[in-house]
Amino acid sequence: MRPFRSLGTRIALIVIVAEGVVLAAMLWLTQSHLRNALKQQAEIEHRLTLDVLTDAAYTALLTDEYTEVTPLFEHSVSNHHIVSIRLLDRDGRIVAASNPTMIGTIPGKLPPTPYPALLVRQPVGEPDSALGELQVVFSQQYLQAAYMSSMERSLAIAALGLAGTALIGLTLGGRIRHRLNRIVQQTRAFARGQLDARVSSDGTDEIAELGNAFNQMADRISRDIHHIEELAYHDSLTGITNRLVFHERLATAVRSARRHGHQHVLMYLDLDQFKVVNDTCGHDAGDALLVDLSQRLSTLIRARDTLSRLGGDEFGVLLENCTLGEAEQVAEKLRASVADYRFRWKDRTFRVGVSIGIVPVDGNIEDEKQLLSQADVACYAAKKAGRNAVRVANAQDGEVARHSAELAWIARLQEALEHHAFTLHWQSIAATTAPERRPFREALLRLVGTDGHLIPPGEFLPPAEQYGLMPAIDRHVITLALDHLRELPTEDRPEKLFINLSARSLSDDGLYTLIQESLAKNGLAPGLLCFEITETAAIDNPELACHFIERIKQLGCSFALDDFGTGLCGFNYLRELGADFLKIDGSFVTGILSDPLDRSIVAAVNDIAHQAGLQTIAEWVEDDATMQALQSIGVDYVQGYAIDRPMPAGVAMRTGSEPAINQG
Repeated sequence: MRPFRSLGTRIALIVIVAEGVVLAAMLWLTQSHLRNALKQQAEIEHRLTLDVLTDAAYTALLTDEYTEVTPLFEHSVSNHHIVSIRLLDRDGRIVAASNPTMIGTIPGKLPPTPYPALLVRQPVGEPDSALGELQVVFSQQYLQAAYMSSMERSLAIAALGLAGTALIGLTLGGRIRHRLNRIVQQTRAFARGQLDARVSSDGTDEIAELGNAFNQMADRISRDIHHIEELAYHDSLTGITNRLVFHERLATAVRSARRHGHQHVLMYLDLDQFKVVNDTCGHDAGDALLVDLSQRLSTLIRARDTLSRLGGDEFGVLLENCTLGEAEQVAEKLRASVADYRFRWKDRTFRVGVSIGIVPVDGNIEDEKQLLSQADVACYAAKKAGRNAVRVANAQDGEVARHSAELAWIARLQEALEHHAFTLHWQSIAATTAPERRPFREALLRLVGTDGHLIPPGEFLPPAEQYGLMPAIDRHVITLALDHLRELPTEDRPEKLFINLSARSLSDDGLYTLIQESLAKNGLAPGLLCFEITETAAIDNPELACHFIERIKQLGCSFALDDFGTGLCGFNYLRELGADFLKIDGSFVTGILSDPLDRSIVAAVNDIAHQAGLQTIAEWVEDDATMQALQSIGVDYVQGYAIDRPMPAGVAMRTGSEPAINQG
């Protein structure tokens, strides 16, 4: 009997064929569900990631501050599902990117990738007034791999099903559909923002693995979102609100004050004596102090108020819906709390204080930048009043007005450095005993104003010193001076060129390298240069000054101690500092003809300097009689209008004139 003629065989064949059809249909349905599930999971991840990145990008574009958002982009790319991130401004220029080399460029065509990738463009801000565009490239490789892996497993299930009975296949298919539906339901819940949605795992098969994979991906996304939010909204050291979020909330407060008349108050806090802790115990101690004080200050303000670390040892506090009188009470509580605090580090105990500037946020404020500037000025006034004080912003305060002018100078000086608005003048330093000798010259800094007129250093150097710009200016002067020397023929170069250095440059670790490399690049002998520091700068930190002078002299340069007699350090440091020249302060020189005491001081300084092995230079020599008196005292060199007036470096180089010394 032929087997296919048997009814049982036919039924079995029909059942097998039916089972195959059913399994094939179930396989199609399973893959369709899986494809949709994976697609939804990917869309959720993309959307959540874009939301977080867009918020951070919006804040960055709004404040024009990208230092916080760049690390966020770089960290996000460490997620293997993201290939690259670029933030474009309204002009289509890249202002922040996961790859810093792309910043400042116009985006071109994306480079090809060895795996599928998806470019998502997200406007930043309202579509009709977007501040820019966020471009994120997502990798599709993991979706393809997950789908192929599931396909292989599903085919295996189908093969096993065909080997079993139709009933088992149908039962299994129903179970598969039920379990996949649970994954889809949890995926949709996750997509709606329910970040704790998870799939219950009730087996060890492929669908259970898919559920576990979903749970692992959801855990990773939740952790990444939390970490990204921490980076985007909190200071990495103290954990309190960071500068970007503070600016955003301050801008919102300004808008509410202008539109609705709401009253808020901004406080600017600057710690007193923080530098002592940092310099004495190191940055780890300084960081620990900042963390302690951040926690202490957080307990003294309301939950709706904002405490933020604005940078270094500076904090901002935004008191929303608060009167000025209430804010002054809060400020006094903060000041008293910090004053009572004792910071202990190892075996040492420190006291610190805080200076607080207060400014009301009302309808008269233009923007948050103006507000912060006024608060900073008020804080400065509190420091000038003796530190550990509270000061409310007052436009009529003369000290505040002066500080406001200094702040305006900062931006002007930074712009001058960027656009090379500084220029050098040279003034001769002539030998009193050898008039035919080639003179020394001193490089004197001038600032070219917007109207072309020269601004003397007395106007711009004090704010530059106050706000830490002098190291950058000193570097600029050195570069300019060496450029001028390089252009001169050897026979026209001064025997030495004196260059002034500020006190802060003594701690500039890179300055020595700059001098060494600049001399080599320009082919100049180190002996051409003599660097000057003031007596005050030397005695403020004699160890640092001695170390710097020693390194400079090892290089082959000379060193001069400027304005001697004004710092009241006595003569103890002369031998220790190891200077080559001592410049006698002009306030004594101008009176040697009329004041016997001034003449005695100049003579004594000259004699002791010679005993210490230093040559002397008298400043502010303005007439022939003073010059002859200095010759009779035995001063080695003179400098002042009696010799010549400062000339632009280019003019001095072209004339090559030798100052005349009257020997009569």
